[in-house]
Amino acid sequence: MREHSFSDIEQIYRARARVEPAVVADAVPRLERGHLEQLKIISARMHTLAHDPSRRAELSRLNNAFHRIFLDAAGNRALAASARHLVTPLLVAHVFAAYSSEALARSLMHHDELILAAEAGDAEWAEAIMTAHILSGLQGHRAARAAAEEERSGDPAGTPPALG
Repeated sequence: MREHSFSDIEQIYRARARVEPAVVADAVPRLERGHLEQLKIISARMHTLAHDPSRRAELSRLNNAFHRIFLDAAGNRALAASARHLVTPLLVAHVFAAYSSEALARSLMHHDELILAAEAGDAEWAEAIMTAHILSGLQGHRAARAAAEEERSGDPAGTPPALG
């Protein structure tokens, strides 16, 4: 896998936060019952695997499949192609593997809410949730990066300097 710097990852996530919500809003009115059922099946499977850290690779694959349903349903092919370019599976797998259990739980809750918005046919709601979902993913990456740096340095973040 190509190594991505933190700056690369942040730029990708910020671009995704602009493009992918628009794709989702475009896709929601086009989703059919079969799409909604697929989203529910994928989400249920992800919830089942979420408590097993050894299953992060499978979770990442399912996460990509979840997002791909929206990308495939979008009517604006150019916008969907742009989003596909930004959702690099290997990058997502790398970032997803580093999520804390809290970040993963939040991500799965976003998926559940995206399903609710899609079932309601509410493109604006889905767009707002996808924006929050991606920016939350960026924050999850930042937290994982800070924890890794703390572990390498052996100095917990925020530890005040010794006096005297």
